[in-house]
Amino acid sequence: MTKNFKTIHALAALSLGAALVSCDAGSGLNLDENGRPLTEESNLEPVPETGATTSSLFNRVQDEILTPDCATSGCHNGTSSPLGLNLIEGKSWAKLVNKPSNQVSGLLLVEPSNADASYLMHKLVGNAGGGVQMPLGKPPLSADQLQLVRDWINDGAPEPSSGGGDNTGDSGDSGDTGSGVEPLMEPTLTNIQQQIFDTKCISCHSDNYAAGGLNLQSGKSHSQLVGRPFLYDMQNSVLVAAGDADSSLLVNKLTGVNLGNEGDGDYKGERMPLLGPYLDEATIQVVIDWINAGAKDN
Repeated sequence: MTKNFKTIHALAALSLGAALVSCDAGSGLNLDENGRPLTEESNLEPVPETGATTSSLFNRVQDEILTPDCATSGCHNGTSSPLGLNLIEGKSWAKLVNKPSNQVSGLLLVEPSNADASYLMHKLVGNAGGGVQMPLGKPPLSADQLQLVRDWINDGAPEPSSGGGDNTGDSGDSGDTGSGVEPLMEPTLTNIQQQIFDTKCISCHSDNYAAGGLNLQSGKSHSQLVGRPFLYDMQNSVLVAAGDADSSLLVNKLTGVNLGNEGDGDYKGERMPLLGPYLDEATIQVVIDWINAGAKDN
């Protein structure tokens, strides 16, 4: 019995050794990095790339902040947006991430993984050191909203997830920072209202928010401008002096000429539209011609 058991045990050991030899790892020839034959198809799902789990953060930033508070009429919602910053869905990511600030040299609007160094955060928090806190004419963002933007940036500022629009480039958006107003138009208040006030001014000068006490909505702009003094000017400048564009503060505000210096008694504020892009000379000439023709309500 003992002899037979030893014989069986020896045979089993030899069989196991042969099996181990036959399973040698070999050279790896014709195998992929996972040890599978190159002809073998895998049914495994691909591993998501880094950042895929956080890409939906920008969808929330767009839906909860940029669209309702920034990409509104007269603000960052087209090719004539202030400083060329178009924040509509499908354009905003490409306009923000790794793009330099036009107001502070050396800062990016959004520096991925570094919210503290991103000019966008400075503008939203109100410590940009220049200009005004954003969103303009609206309550500051809540702590939760600011944290959402901060989290998105610190997570690498990933692109929006699928369904969030094309943010890979500026297709369909020339990036033109000009006025966007047809320069050859009749100098009438109707044209000025539709082509200038309605598109560039009423986000700050409307029933909802009348900066400087000036409401430029249709039906109110004429009475608010013609013969009216500028609220904050101690020199009592007239916004529009009918028949005299040279004496009209509106022209100075549009050209940026003779506005004085901040802190001086004759300071008349910043050039308009606030933060730009500013009107081109041909468009400003339409306003001048309208004023010199009597600034009629036509």
